[in-house]
Amino acid sequence: GRAIQSTNKGNLEIVRLESPDFEKNFIVYSNDQIEVRRFLTPLIQEKLTNFKKMKKTLFAFSIQSNQISIALPNSKNQFEPNYFSRTDDVKIIREIIDLFLFFDELLSHLNS
Repeated sequence: GRAIQSTNKGNLEIVRLESPDFEKNFIVYSNDQIEVRRFLTPLIQEKLTNFKKMKKTLFAFSIQSNQISIALPNSKNQFEPNYFSRTDDVKIIREIIDLFLFFDELLSHLNS
């Protein structure tokens, strides 16, 4: 992880945060160390780490100009069930609801 973190990202610096678990899972770059810490509180770091573990997939997020973008690199449509699967499959419905609940909770913490 540290080897990847040392790659040059222009005028951005690596941000070292409090959570070793978060740092094992994410690389944070910024040109404003204070602003990044305002957004990535220990609670947000924990939620992002838990989300990554729950989804068992890579994902990326970016915070720029008070906007957050989250990318889930996955061939599966995260917001709609497969049209060829049963629409009453509780597991599929639960996954979609969990995803929306996670984003809602994340955004409420970022807005507070």
